[in-house]
Amino acid sequence: MHPFILRRSTPLVSLIILLYSSALLGQSGRIYHYFTFDGEGKVDFIFDQNNYGRPEMLYRIKPGYGYGIGYGVDIGNRHKIQTALRYVTGGQYYKDVFAGLEHVKNIEFYSLQIPLIYKFIFNNPSKTYRKDFQWILNAGFNFSYLIRTDATYRIDGQTVSFYDFMKYNNSHYDEILANPDATDPISLFNRWDIALYGGVSALYFVLDYVAVELELNVTYGMLDINRLEWQIKNVNGQYSGSHNGQIGSRLTVLYYIPFW
Repeated sequence: MHPFILRRSTPLVSLIILLYSSALLGQSGRIYHYFTFDGEGKVDFIFDQNNYGRPEMLYRIKPGYGYGIGYGVDIGNRHKIQTALRYVTGGQYYKDVFAGLEHVKNIEFYSLQIPLIYKFIFNNPSKTYRKDFQWILNAGFNFSYLIRTDATYRIDGQTVSFYDFMKYNNSHYDEILANPDATDPISLFNRWDIALYGGVSALYFVLDYVAVELELNVTYGMLDINRLEWQIKNVNGQYSGSHNGQIGSRLTVLYYIPFW
């Protein structure tokens, strides 16, 4: 992993370890282990768009999805630590009109994601731990690795190349031509990202060892997703880093290991 990412992630990892240790020390109850299977629907964003010197475009709704398998532990009746391996989509859809012509840019990300989440049960179910709803606060972060990027560019309904699209009203076009080839859109973006994660959820046991959890969550990527050579100034002569984000809802099935 890139040294810069390690430096940015170390404080977050330390925080999770501290929370985990505090939970262990503060609980006299048993530790329960479980596996998870989840799926989610979401709306994806790229904050501070990078249009490579062209005027910025209007944002449109970009739906996405994700799914994965994971593992977690309950520590007493109050605390959970959970991780997973997930496949998720992301990106942004833009559509605007310039000189009477409709311009469309659709960026699609496909990533592998490893979340590390601390979950706090704030209604203290105590003795009725597996009979009542558990209301949960979730906080942590996601490590993401970009495995594929698709990009579609259209002007007046006609599909065009990246270079033909970026040529329009762009004083930085010579800089684009001087950069490495962008025929494969993944070359425009950094592979790694780390996102802050927060959410609220409700969990209920439908069987002795099976629970269902419904969660609402938000994430915000901390790293600039644009590769250094593609951090091109906008029409105002400024550059702002672009960051992934999402708002989503997730349904998770938890299977508790009865013998562990």
